[in-house]
Amino acid sequence: MDKALLNRAGIEEVLKMLSKKGFNVSHLPRSSGAHLLISRGDRLCKVTVRAKQKVEWPAVKGTSGKNHFMVLVDFEKNSAAPDFYILSNDNYKATADIRVEEVIRRAGRSTYPVARDSAGTPTWLTETVNATGEHYEGCSFRPIFVKGFQNKWETITNYFGKS
Repeated sequence: MDKALLNRAGIEEVLKMLSKKGFNVSHLPRSSGAHLLISRGDRLCKVTVRAKQKVEWPAVKGTSGKNHFMVLVDFEKNSAAPDFYILSNDNYKATADIRVEEVIRRAGRSTYPVARDSAGTPTWLTETVNATGEHYEGCSFRPIFVKGFQNKWETITNYFGKS
């Protein structure tokens, strides 16, 4: 499936799940840095969605703040009933830290040139650059790396408190 269409399908699946949980959910413009806006009562939060059909989510980047969540949607096993992994920014940072350490260990080095932004997204400062001539940003995540966050919708619902 086309990458844009796949991500759109993921966004719609997340929208359905959040609506079932009693949230008001709307789409955000691309320039907002997120895909969905969720509200309940007087509280709001943003959700960024990443969908995949293959082995991993490439170049996953962090979210911006306590009211911005990430939902990874996995269509690999079953496109009719995908798996969901729900991460806060703190969850992302912790998982990215583990991934960075793993890359360093696999490279057989004690250190590796990596910078981080405020969202915890690593930028790999090596001689290798991507097709646009920039350093690679983000981490590749596989379901095994985020299995502790599978179907953890409470990551979002707890932000809103009891209703």
